[in-house]
Amino acid sequence: MLDAINAHDFAPDQQQGNRFILPPSIYGSKRFWKKCYHDAMAIVRFYGKPDFFLTMTCNPRWPEIQGSLLPGESATDRPDLCARVFFLKHQQLKEDLIKKHVLGRVLAHVESVEHQKRGLPHTHLIFWVAAADKPTTREIIDVTVSAELPDRSVNPELYDIVKTHMIHGPCGPWNRRLVCMQRDGQPADQPAKCAKVFPKTLRQETRVVDDYYPDYRRRSPDQGGHFITLTRLNGDAVTVDNRWVVPYNPRLLLKYHCHMNLEVVHTVLSIKYIFKYITKGQDRMNVRVHVEPQETNPPPPPEQHQLGGFADAIAAQAQGGAPAVAPEEPRRMDDVDEIKEYHDGRYLSSGEAAWKLLGFNIHWNHPPVEQLPVHLPMQHQFLMREGARINPEAVRAAANVRNKLTGFFHLCGQEDSLLRGVYPTNPLPYYRSSEPLEQSAL
Repeated sequence: MLDAINAHDFAPDQQQGNRFILPPSIYGSKRFWKKCYHDAMAIVRFYGKPDFFLTMTCNPRWPEIQGSLLPGESATDRPDLCARVFFLKHQQLKEDLIKKHVLGRVLAHVESVEHQKRGLPHTHLIFWVAAADKPTTREIIDVTVSAELPDRSVNPELYDIVKTHMIHGPCGPWNRRLVCMQRDGQPADQPAKCAKVFPKTLRQETRVVDDYYPDYRRRSPDQGGHFITLTRLNGDAVTVDNRWVVPYNPRLLLKYHCHMNLEVVHTVLSIKYIFKYITKGQDRMNVRVHVEPQETNPPPPPEQHQLGGFADAIAAQAQGGAPAVAPEEPRRMDDVDEIKEYHDGRYLSSGEAAWKLLGFNIHWNHPPVEQLPVHLPMQHQFLMREGARINPEAVRAAANVRNKLTGFFHLCGQEDSLLRGVYPTNPLPYYRSSEPLEQSAL
């Protein structure tokens, strides 16, 4: 407000709206996800671009879920059971990646859990690996990520899993009603296109390009690739080859038996996109309808109009009529109520409700990120006990207390200030941790 007044952004007689803030401490709020995004970008500033982007979706046919259902129940009837089983699977996946180094020694990771419209949870996990394990060549990428149908005679179990969980669509002419079929920027006379850019292009070897992800090896049947025949709901048979396979890791897919998409993050072009994608928050819709008040009845005479409010109601009752109710003051268009926006248009599925009732987190990152204070002179924060009276001497004493920002300024004033670096990286040499520096907090 002070900045707006000093900048003369509005006329002196213009009224300003009210503003209600929902702090980032509220799980799932807009400011919470914005803080998660900035924390992730701080990790990117320290470690560089990530190496892998993994998405894992709950499988309602897991034996742990099916074996715990009562007669007549389905997985959709037990969102609490799906949440518990997926949480355990998710913890096991983190142990495989971080402690057992299935894809290499993990240095840092950022992950979030979301829920689909049908209630099934899925997790997005982005992680960084050590320099010796980075997928820098096409040979390493081919060993880590596969985008082909396996040979049924060699590995029939993996063949069945890929056929069940890792085939996209098929969309396009076979099914134009899938969610991926969108018409963004397409003329009305042209058909919609797949937002995931399926089918992919067949190629003999992996090609590393300056794009979000590499073009993985997808061999045609003439080049040694395989194909399967799927039966649609209407009974039609569709032949699917490697163009429709979602990239996966064979070892992880064999263990978890669910949809598990693994992508190699090759260039820096995808950094902001993938981090905004995993911190976009829950599905919601905002609709605002503003109706201008209209006068349907002629105004009352001046002597009655001057009564107003409660006096009008008393006068109407004295005449035997219904009491006049003053119309509720409409909400100003320039009011900002983040609490109301958090509730309005929010879609909350039963699976997400069960996940939060069980106390499971929706976002993790390692190493932890500490927000450094930035403030103007004499405007830093200090704590007081609830109900304590303001003591001028205590306020003056608190103003002289050195915090991280003022301590950085004091450090810059020393003779060797050129060796201290910038403010975000300055606390790193002074951080006490039993872990090596590459895993310490930022």
